[in-house]
Amino acid sequence: FVFITLTLFYSPDQKIPAHSDEPSVVETAIKISGGSLNPEFFRYPSGHMNILALIYKITEFFSGELTKENLYSIAWVFSRICIAGIAAMVFMICSINMNYYFGILGSVLTMLSTTLYTHANFAIVDVPMAFFVTLFFLFLTFLYSKSDWHFKYIILLAFTVGIAIAMKYTAALLIPVLIFVSVEYVHKKRKFILSTKQI
Repeated sequence: FVFITLTLFYSPDQKIPAHSDEPSVVETAIKISGGSLNPEFFRYPSGHMNILALIYKITEFFSGELTKENLYSIAWVFSRICIAGIAAMVFMICSINMNYYFGILGSVLTMLSTTLYTHANFAIVDVPMAFFVTLFFLFLTFLYSKSDWHFKYIILLAFTVGIAIAMKYTAALLIPVLIFVSVEYVHKKRKFILSTKQI
């Protein structure tokens, strides 16, 4: 399924850079992977750049020095993997909430989305942010599908929100959702403790 999605999003004739925001992402990642203590990037969270820098380091360790084309291609592949992951997570969310048929329908509609299809070929911060936002809602779906809530799920949700914000500040919109879920967790635990005492 993920392989099919990656194939659909593949665009072999891309120019470098393919998007006006790509140089700030890829060039910063190159500086970080090169060991620069001052990558000269202060406008955005650098989560995406640090992930790319780590991927570059690992790839260089096994393949040797990378060309500019290689570095951009790796960044594009990472974006396609994120988008393919989003489609897979939409399938799981719909399957849990409804059934497998709606899961397939949801994932197909996701793959047909013009916005996702276009962004799958760009190395921009919106892509990994969208991945971690979707991951947050997948964890939330798992949480609400269980009758017994554990504190570790709240920690996992908070950790995912933190990573999403590290990709782009827009993900901070998840904080009210996290607060609401945390309050509901406390309320559920309080009811459980009170019911136990009555017994």
